[in-house]
Amino acid sequence: MTLLYRRALLAGLTLTPVLLPRKARAEQLHPLTEATRSKPPKPLPAAKFATLDGKVATLAPYLGRIVVLNFWATWCPPCVAELPALDTLAALAPDITVLAASSDHGGADVVRPFATAHAITHLTLLLDAHGAIGRNFDVQGFPTTLIIDRLGLLRATMVGPAAWDTEAAGIRALCS
Repeated sequence: MTLLYRRALLAGLTLTPVLLPRKARAEQLHPLTEATRSKPPKPLPAAKFATLDGKVATLAPYLGRIVVLNFWATWCPPCVAELPALDTLAALAPDITVLAASSDHGGADVVRPFATAHAITHLTLLLDAHGAIGRNFDVQGFPTTLIIDRLGLLRATMVGPAAWDTEAAGIRALCS
């Protein structure tokens, strides 16, 4: 996906989906070693996400825990390819909180049936329907995943799909 297309998406513009790859496969998932480390670790801006049931969620309740915060969309093939790995990470690493913030404009009406159809059961799904939170967190394309330490500081950013189901130890090491 080109940088111009990513920026257009974040600005809320609609471009032809022909620019997206037709299919993303599991073997296209990248290792965590490709993440960009934040040196020094930096605080994240405050954010209020919507939940699937219409409530408001923030990152504050997760202080003291490692957080993997993924920005994704249902129309993004690489995002769809990596969601099962994120769901598996959430199931296998109870000490790591895995949050997936959808940037779909349709909000819960789009995300809820998508999660059901793809058997996403362990992730905490959040909504960023207009991409404002993603822009505040400097997300420039999908998927983008932030690794946040126990103090609430950004430790690393992964742009592109990753094999999260095998990365629990690497995530813990980044946050120690």
